Amino acid sequence: MFHFSVDILHFFLRREKAFICNFKDHWLTIRRIGRQWFNLNSLLTGPELISDTYLAMFLMQLQEEGYSLFVVRGMLPDNEADQLLNLIPVVQTVKPRLLVDLAQQQTTAPTSTSTGESSSGRRMESQSSEARGTSRGERLGGGPGDDNSQGVAHAMKLSMLGST
Repeated sequence: MFHFSVDILHFFLRREKAFICNFKDHWLTIRRIGRQWFNLNSLLTGPELISDTYLAMFLMQLQEEGYSLFVVRGMLPDNEADQLLNLIPVVQTVKPRLLVDLAQQQTTAPTSTSTGESSSGRRMESQSSEARGTSRGERLGGGPGDDNSQGVAHAMKLSMLGST
């Protein structure tokens, strides 16, 4: 297994399209969509935007943890998500969480009081909608008032349909 410095990885990553990572029974994909990288780990509540610098460190961390890293090279099918995200880059305001952490928090959260919902109850309802994916476009696009939030959500769905 090769060990690279962050600088060498930075240079190497400029031409790559995707990585498939495996550790035991878990597989995850890190994919460039437009000019941005996304961690498409099924254990997260949604896609995670990754900067170029963090991607290099993330790949090194996965390698140190025992993951096998496979580089996807060549042409990937043209898709609408690439075209859209080339025009309108994503700004992620809320980092996706691990589904396991979200489930644990839901089982240990206090329930509603008799006079109405507690603040933690409202917070849990919001997190439940995130787990169902109903606010994914808002999380990726920067908020409900962001004009491109629907387009970003649409692009992310398209990217996961036929190109992974």
